[in-house]
This record gives sequence, C-alpha cells and structure tokens, in this order.
Amino acid sequence: MTNTMPQVLLLQPKTGMQAEMLQDLYGPLFTKIQQRFRTTDFDFTNSGNLFAGGKPSLVLAVDGLLSRKRYDGLVQQLAQYTLDGGTVICCCLFSSFCRPRDMENLFTRFGFQWKSGDYHRTTFALNKDFRALFGDQLHSTLESSYCMKALHVKHVPYKARIYSPTQESRTQSHVFPAGHVDKAQSPAVLTRCGKGWFGYLGDVNNEEGSQALLMAMIEVISNMPTHSQVPPNTSEVQTPEILPSNPGCFVCGKLEPVKKCGKCRKVQYCSPECQKADWKMHKEICNKKTNISEEEGDEEEEDEDDEDSEYDY
Repeated sequence: MTNTMPQVLLLQPKTGMQAEMLQDLYGPLFTKIQQRFRTTDFDFTNSGNLFAGGKPSLVLAVDGLLSRKRYDGLVQQLAQYTLDGGTVICCCLFSSFCRPRDMENLFTRFGFQWKSGDYHRTTFALNKDFRALFGDQLHSTLESSYCMKALHVKHVPYKARIYSPTQESRTQSHVFPAGHVDKAQSPAVLTRCGKGWFGYLGDVNNEEGSQALLMAMIEVISNMPTHSQVPPNTSEVQTPEILPSNPGCFVCGKLEPVKKCGKCRKVQYCSPECQKADWKMHKEICNKKTNISEEEGDEEEEDEDDEDSEYDY
C-alpha cells in the first residue's frame, strides 16, 4: 500500500557535535514530526543530489552549517526547489550555527534582502493576519504571545512576520538591564518564494510555542497543492509574497494612515518613528529600487547621518 503521508526531508549532519545536540534538544520534536509525517533524513555534509529520491512536501534545514560556502551547491538546489513550488524552513539549530554573513548569503540565494538581526530574549506577539493562512483550527494551537531567545532577521515585511515584538517588549536577561527592542525585527517568518514558500524560526531554546509553530507550519504547507498542482499563473511570481495581504506599515503593520517612502515609493510607514526605525536597513536597498523622474524629486545629496533625508513626513 502506498504511503500517502506528506514527506518531510530533514537536512542534518549524522555525526559530530551538532548531531548530538540535535538529538538532545530536538529529539522529542523530531518524534512528533515522524508520528505525523513521513520523514527522510539527508546528511548534507556528504553533499550529493538532494532530490534523487523525489521531491518531498517540505524540507527542514535544521543546522546552520548548511549555509557555509562549501554547501553552495545544495543551497542552490533548495532555492530552485522553492521556485518550483517546494518549501524550505530553516529552524532548530540553524540560527545557532549560522554566521551572519553566511545567513545573509543564503537569504540572497532565495531572492531575499534580509539581514541577520539581534540576538536576545524578549516577548513576541502573534500576527493575527496569519489566521487566513493557518485557518482557525491551526491558528488556535499557536500562542498569542510568548517569550523566546532568538536570532532575529531584519528587513522582513510585517505581513511575513508570524511573530513580532510588542510595543512593551524589552530585552530580558539575568545579567544585563532591560533594553530597547527593535520592533522591525522578527524571530519567525513565512513568505512566498516563487511558486513555493520559505520560512525561518530563530528560537535557540526550542520553546513550546516554537514547537507548536513549527508543527503548524509543516501542517499547513503539507496540505497545500503539490508541485504539479500549482496553478500556471503563479509561475510569474517575482517577489516573495505572503498570502494574507496586509497593506499597512512595513514596521508595525498598522493599516492607516500610511505614507510611502518619498524616494523609492516601494514601502510605506504609519509614522516618522517607524520610518526612522527601518531607515538604517531600508537605505541600503532604497537606491537600488529608485527611478525618480525630474518632476518627482529634488536632486539633493544624501547625508548618511541624516535619517530624515528621505522621509515623506
């Protein structure tokens, strides 16, 4: 009898310190996944063809070593897999063993301009817009808010952030005093990538809330159309998009009022505070997206230290 359970491919080393850590920290989680889905292990340290045995429903990249340059060939296979309709989620030990530059290079392979962000513990709230994607039943399994220590990612649109810091969030530590938290960063994201999906979960301590989130992400993706069932008109997707559409502020998600960046007109904000919070990241890509006509703008030299230089406000 054919096994009809969705297949999940686990990319993980089978020997060494990380292999032991994965079993110690995530063994029970992997057991849950194996009970619900048909899982296959792939030791990426041996390279080779990831999909020689066929394409799975979803790939979990559970170790950050995958982002190292020597595994570029495998990352390229994964990027093409998502463009063709597959899903890759970076999770578990990925954030613990992924160097910032390697992480950003990997994101670039998937077409994202995200950056490695802050590393700290704080409280995060669930983006309610994801109810449309997860559905009521799966959405109800997720924590409305919970605390985790995570490696964040920067410059991710609000509509792709499953969890974000709240206005009251502060860094939490037994050693250092509570500090400011960048509200524009996120420890958990899910977005479209070509015909497929790309996800990131930066929790380093395997919190129960993160386990529930990962299980929900796997569940919702595995129930989506397979590669051969993806509608033809989705093949023209150029920019990663999340299905729940939120036209609001890039930083906090507030719907209105919003104003677009006065230079590139590609992102929008609800206030000068949110625009300033994102400017250090946005200015790196703003010029790449800019095609300002003479009628639109003043040809002023940008002062990198003047954070208000490109604001509508």
